[in-house]
Amino acid sequence: MNNLIDYGPQVLQGLLTTAALALASVPGAFAIGLCVALLQLSGSDMLRRIAKAYVGIFRGVPELLILFFFYYGVPGTLSYLLGSQVEFSNFWIAVLALGAIAGAYTGEVLRAAVQAIPVGQWEAAAALGLRPALIWLKIIVPQAIRLATPPLGNVLLVLIKDTALASAIGAEELMRKSSIASGSTRSPFLFFGTAALIYLAVTIPILLWQERVEARQAAAT
Repeated sequence: MNNLIDYGPQVLQGLLTTAALALASVPGAFAIGLCVALLQLSGSDMLRRIAKAYVGIFRGVPELLILFFFYYGVPGTLSYLLGSQVEFSNFWIAVLALGAIAGAYTGEVLRAAVQAIPVGQWEAAAALGLRPALIWLKIIVPQAIRLATPPLGNVLLVLIKDTALASAIGAEELMRKSSIASGSTRSPFLFFGTAALIYLAVTIPILLWQERVEARQAAAT
């Protein structure tokens, strides 16, 4: 217990970094996911193939390999293209990688939500003389958001857990701090068990919220 008290501030700092990683990755993940969904719903075969290739790569390759690809590949590629040395902190490399990974899953969720809306609603709205932009804003988007909310909760859960991978490139998040404390005190069960409890404390409220949303949606239908 004394070890936990001594290293508690470091573990707390790791938790804050984990939260920052997840929060910083969400906007990029949603932006990428929205682009992927729009490309897959477009009328262009080439755009759909590009989006499917992106989804296939980022869902098919292990997340850790993608993280290493960003860590070693992105700074080197940008340095070559710009002709000068480009460096990123481990934190922002992890944000880029996590956002790209979660973006692939977000794109699939948004695409499926739009395609789950009956075609008759599109046809009925068009028959009423609504322009395509109004059909999207007034009819499609509100329903797609409702359908996509629970699955997006799953994506958020996966994103939070995937932040632990950032320890592999030296980002000072929860797992990294727990590993350091474990090695220094030779108490792996104590610190990794504490990390597990912290992850549960973060993810269980999201799971409960997700269940409530699904229950409300089921009651409404």
